[in-house]
Amino acid sequence: MTLKDFEQEINPTIVERGFAYFTENVVNNLDKVAPGMWLAQVHGSEVYTVEIRTHRTKIKSWSCDCPYDGGPVCKHVTAMLYAIAEQMDLDKAGPSQKGGKKRMGNKEKIEEILNKASQKDLQAFILSQFKKNLNLKNAFIAHFAEHLSEDQEEKYRLIVRNLYKVAQGRRGFVEYRSANTLFSSLNELAQKAANMLVKKNLTEALIICKTLIEEVPVMLQNADDSSGRASDVIHNTWNTIHQLTEQAPPLMKDELYAYCHSEYPKEKYKDLRHLFVDLMIKLISTGEQEEQFLALIECQIEKEKSNPNHFSSEYKITQLLLTKLDYLKRLKKAEEIVILLENNKQYPPIRKVLVEQALARKDFERAKGLCQKGIEIAREKQHLGTVRSWQQTLLEVAVAEENIPDIRKKTKELYLASPHHHFDYYRKLKATYSPKEWPAQCENIINTITTSINSYDVIYLLAAIYIEEGYHERLLKLIQKQPKSLTLVDSYAQHLQDAYPEELLALYESSLKAHATNTGRNIYNEVVTVLEKVRKIKGGQNIVEQLVSYFRMEYSKRKAMMEILNKYFPEIQ
Repeated sequence: MTLKDFEQEINPTIVERGFAYFTENVVNNLDKVAPGMWLAQVHGSEVYTVEIRTHRTKIKSWSCDCPYDGGPVCKHVTAMLYAIAEQMDLDKAGPSQKGGKKRMGNKEKIEEILNKASQKDLQAFILSQFKKNLNLKNAFIAHFAEHLSEDQEEKYRLIVRNLYKVAQGRRGFVEYRSANTLFSSLNELAQKAANMLVKKNLTEALIICKTLIEEVPVMLQNADDSSGRASDVIHNTWNTIHQLTEQAPPLMKDELYAYCHSEYPKEKYKDLRHLFVDLMIKLISTGEQEEQFLALIECQIEKEKSNPNHFSSEYKITQLLLTKLDYLKRLKKAEEIVILLENNKQYPPIRKVLVEQALARKDFERAKGLCQKGIEIAREKQHLGTVRSWQQTLLEVAVAEENIPDIRKKTKELYLASPHHHFDYYRKLKATYSPKEWPAQCENIINTITTSINSYDVIYLLAAIYIEEGYHERLLKLIQKQPKSLTLVDSYAQHLQDAYPEELLALYESSLKAHATNTGRNIYNEVVTVLEKVRKIKGGQNIVEQLVSYFRMEYSKRKAMMEILNKYFPEIQ
């Protein structure tokens, strides 16, 4: 879409309304703020901010903060497109056709006013605008908060909260674009904390970090952070905190530990608690702190056990248990480690630790028993993924034990029973047999797949085996059973084109004709992409000419198809 033809690409009703807005001069403050980037305010039922990006006359993207959801382009964007087109015509015309005087942009106008207006008049104007525009007022406070006489904690909290207020829309929610701006500004503040640390100003760096730690989680509950900018703020803030602990004196470390201990239980940190845990472990320096930390973890475990969202709570409980386990290992508290593991082996990761301990002692029967019980528990809960995980662990036990019969049994089960039929298991099974023994076993697997698996996956399972074993004739016969599936034919063409070019071309011909019965530019583009591949097969040029001629005759009324064929095959009529 370009500035010359956008009227043909937009809904006629929207074009009419947008043009009316343009002629009524409701597009205000049109400004080219950067090469190809235009901003303006369009006055409708409210004032909406519109952003449009162009490259020469091509329209690359647009956005408007109005609530319109009836199509890709609203009337405010359309009005601004007319305004941009007019502005570009004026710029092209030059000074001679605009009264002989070069037209100033908004930036130049503002600079001239700021140079000429008195400070008193500017102050009066700014104060009058604050009464009309709360967002402007909040932005002003956030930007100049460093000049306030309040203490540092209040100052930075005021900066952060005002940035948040500026970003909030009419309904109090921070939309995607505003969220980018908000979290970019907060990231600059996080960087400031890092800079303070370099300057050995630990106190102010800590104040900034604590403010961000406390305020950002609240913002995330009410913001569209699809871009992940908030994660950058959180990561950089905690990274600075960890660096700070390496420089902090003992008293500051104790204060920071107490801070983490008090903040950790708060609900707003439910997905960030691990960050407090990691820091507390680093800060513990006394037996009292150690006891407080373990009690805090145990308290959180009990709290999660009462959580009605069982799946979520089980994951969190497991993570807390593993954290406690790691810490007990650091303290070398063997008895407490045994108690923790035995009392919590209903959780798969904890049971897995017991399996690893058994393997380390080469107690294979104990390891197998733990796995089998894990499978029973998982099946009762209908956790099929966990069942497969334990089956994989049983295979690991068999490998450690060098138990060939068990390795064969487990790899075959995992290959045939897994919904994804990972081919690695097939290769691991094959590796346990000699070249002389394998062909008979391979035929047994092929027979099992053919008779026992009832799904479309059978074709792909068999095809993978035929390719692995070099059974190209069987692969060809397999694909010939589905001659109209372009995806299937194209997936395995590279394995057939040298030995069976004629048969492959016949498959391509039937599958392309079947595929072309569908409509849409994506379909037509897929067809020409495959035709280019067919050209490279021995004898393929003739098939391509026949197919293109067939498509031109059969689908002559499909304008888009004809356009694409003309583009890629102009010589074939």
